Amino acid sequence: MLFDISSLDEWRTRAYDNAKLFNEKVKRWHEKRIQNREFKVGEYVLLYNSRLRFFARKLLSKWEGPYIIEEVYRSGAIKINNAAGTNPNVVNGQRIKHYISRTPINVETNIIETITLEEHIKESFWNTPKY
Repeated sequence: MLFDISSLDEWRTRAYDNAKLFNEKVKRWHEKRIQNREFKVGEYVLLYNSRLRFFARKLLSKWEGPYIIEEVYRSGAIKINNAAGTNPNVVNGQRIKHYISRTPINVETNIIETITLEEHIKESFWNTPKY
């Protein structure tokens, strides 16, 4: 079976052109979806917990925080600290994302106070008006 060499060269150049067009299309698609994240000192961020993927539960969040940014390095590393200021840590900037509400979690307001049954009865019936 004989092949014409010019037709093989034509198929090869067409394949190279199609591959180049495909790569350009994938690059445009990828660059359009990249989120440009710029972090500033004092912002609240969440840290991605990469160790969680081996023991991932359905309702367990992969993001920890919020943390406060203390320093931003030119290399892309970011120094973060917890809200209490007791756990400084330097992490890669790709492992963090902005914390939307920008308010720290106040542990004191999340405490649930419990009372006994006797206290509840005393509070509810002690202050009722008598007719």
